[in-house]
Amino acid sequence: MLAAATRSRCPENAQCGQVLHHGALVGKVDASADRKASVLQVDAVHEDVPFTAAMAQAVRAELAALAGWLGLAAVVPAGGVVGVRRG
Repeated sequence: MLAAATRSRCPENAQCGQVLHHGALVGKVDASADRKASVLQVDAVHEDVPFTAAMAQAVRAELAALAGWLGLAAVVPAGGVVGVRRG
């Protein structure tokens, strides 16, 4: 569900992973690996279209899988809260 990095609609100097759902680009995820803390920090999820509950769950599952693939122990929101941006 997560694709290669892009700068489209992401904050300045950030790279976001694209979110694919059934072959359509539906959003972006702004995240980074903190290897010292062994966590994938998620700064924001950018929804290009409103996510259904199933889409949101799929994004969470893919982030957990990405963290595992990177050898990280957990997925955490940076600063305590993940910001959801629509549009």
